[in-house]
Amino acid sequence: MRLNRAVLRVATAASAALALVGGSLVLAAPATAQSSRHGSSAPRISFEFFDNGAVTGSDPTGTTAGIVISVNKASSVARSVRLRTGGGTADPATEYTAIDQRVSIPAGKTSVGVRIPIQGIADDASPTHFFVGLSSPSSGAKLGMLRLARVTIYPGYGPPPLGGYTWKLHDFESGVPDDVAAFASRPAVRPRLGTARADVPGSIRPNRGLVVRVDRTPRASDSLGFRAPRVTSDLGWPATGPSLWVKGTGKGGTIAIVLRNGSQAFEYAVTDSSTGWRLLEPTFDEFRLVGNPSSDARYDTSDYSGYEVRLAGVKAGRYYFDDPSIIFVY
Repeated sequence: MRLNRAVLRVATAASAALALVGGSLVLAAPATAQSSRHGSSAPRISFEFFDNGAVTGSDPTGTTAGIVISVNKASSVARSVRLRTGGGTADPATEYTAIDQRVSIPAGKTSVGVRIPIQGIADDASPTHFFVGLSSPSSGAKLGMLRLARVTIYPGYGPPPLGGYTWKLHDFESGVPDDVAAFASRPAVRPRLGTARADVPGSIRPNRGLVVRVDRTPRASDSLGFRAPRVTSDLGWPATGPSLWVKGTGKGGTIAIVLRNGSQAFEYAVTDSSTGWRLLEPTFDEFRLVGNPSSDARYDTSDYSGYEVRLAGVKAGRYYFDDPSIIFVY
């Protein structure tokens, strides 16, 4: 018999919290969390918060992962969005039921619930996971920030381990976001930003990421890349660090994630020495003061001023990135 728990994690705001309720892990947040992020007048459809973030019991029959899809304001017409599962390590043939369907939010309503059947894994198996994504909103609506969630299936009884959640800062499925901009130390080497297919490991295909086009080889002293302004002033506890998918070229140079506290900049840099996708997940403690890495100064999460991704010593070419995020671990 397979007795399992499904833990769901969704990109959410820094004000959200995790709680154990009746042996289940529940994501909760203030009711205003959705509407506060959307300045556009167009309705925004996104994931809300899972109604039962973990499920457990003595009978695996009927085990499901509950999810809520919401629109930030009610409408006189129904709104719909495509919901699909995929990617990750879980087997849809034996561990969960794959879904690819349009989900409708009725006129006058702001949310609808969907349940994903979980068949489970063997008692002695390692946890597996898959992703749930939203795309293709109906005419007149747009996607909100919370459009991708990860579902982890654990074996056995009891409450699931406390984990955390990921706040995705930007998504590139619909093009380059308005608040993401290119920069360079000289106008002549300012890159061009676009989007392209990005086969990030575990992503729901087809997936699109950000492409930074460097048309001419910069000088050794040049720096260039892309940046975004802050979306909140205080990351707070328990934010542990950023994450970013990077596709290496193996051509040398450095790729750095840069975070700012006012006039101070802190960076975490890696060498572009290998090809293929890799996930950067540094903790905030690993960031060092730009220009003085031996300084005792450390990044202060209570003064978040946006992020940038900086390239230095690179060659002309295309550089691919995806899913800049902040990780929260309890």
